Amino acid sequence: MPGRPPDARGPGAALAAAVLYPFLLTRAGLLLVAWFAAQFAPSWTYFDPTGAARGWSRLPWLALDVWGRYDTAWYLDLARHGYRPPAELLREQSNLAFFPLYSWLVRAGTALLPPAARAGEAGPYLVAVALANACALLGLALVYLVVRDAFSDERLARRTALYLLLFPAGFFLSCAYTESLYLALAAGTFWLAQRERWAWAAATGLLLGLTRASGILVAPALGLLYLSQRGWRLRAVRWDALAITAAPAGLLAHAVHLALLTGDPLALFHAQAAWHRAVAAPWRTLLEPAAFHPKMGPLELAGAVLFLALGLALLALRRWALAAFALLSLAPVLLSGTLMSATRFLAVVFPAFIPLAKAGEREAVDRAVVILFTFAQALLFFAWSRFYWVA
Repeated sequence: MPGRPPDARGPGAALAAAVLYPFLLTRAGLLLVAWFAAQFAPSWTYFDPTGAARGWSRLPWLALDVWGRYDTAWYLDLARHGYRPPAELLREQSNLAFFPLYSWLVRAGTALLPPAARAGEAGPYLVAVALANACALLGLALVYLVVRDAFSDERLARRTALYLLLFPAGFFLSCAYTESLYLALAAGTFWLAQRERWAWAAATGLLLGLTRASGILVAPALGLLYLSQRGWRLRAVRWDALAITAAPAGLLAHAVHLALLTGDPLALFHAQAAWHRAVAAPWRTLLEPAAFHPKMGPLELAGAVLFLALGLALLALRRWALAAFALLSLAPVLLSGTLMSATRFLAVVFPAFIPLAKAGEREAVDRAVVILFTFAQALLFFAWSRFYWVA
């Protein structure tokens, strides 16, 4: 029996098929991986050896605990205690390296819990995981809408969202990290700008600048989109073009706050030094990266090269704003002097998945991407669930 054409379904059914069902199926698959991985020895290098040895970090239920590892501790610390400057900012790792919005939202959500649930770490952690998954669903839905509206192609939009979900670091969308919040705000800003709702795009752009430093990279892309909507005529520019500056304004506000807190006008940048991040030439980052992980490093290098190629391929599709955001989003990785966590950072550069989804119109390519991404994500999540660092 032939299937219904995509336009025969309502918008809710189309979104459910493109986002909700794949999301739920992949999360179920990841939990199966975590259950199997629990039979194996944990990492002996995890910062909480007691938690690793007993098999859980914050909650004794694997299905809930497995989404919080490594940087989750920093975000929860920031949510509970606010910023706490270290004695030596350049040498000591601290929560100043993390942007505030996600932790602010976790704190606000925790305030709604019963008093007993707020006291320990379990309550804030559950809020953090719930927030991450809600943002993941919203972000994937917005990616679908951005691509569908930009290309008038529902199948391309579905493949783009699916490839993003299956990407090796795609499980971070459900973890107590900022990936899903960043994706939702970035895709939401683009979607609103595409529909010329610039006041709302300014609001989401401002929040994007408070989520990650790379949020400011949406500004040049929005500038291109704004001009294209006005036929590239400078005389057609109006006051609503100020929305382009919202993300940089958010970043600037955060930088000023840290400067006042620490007395260091460059605290925003100095806080990254303890993570081996410092400005370096792109070729230096690719050829001689600092803190190169012997196992994960090759995957991170391959990811950086792949996304550079995908960003360039996006130019051929003549979607200048999306291409600009994809290529500029590589800058924080290529200019940082290290490829550490590159796979995770690239996982939310959603425009880069569009040319890959375009290539996926060929069945052989689609199968190759789905199979390789699925296996790679399963392997990384296996290690992650056993407290190994993967990104």
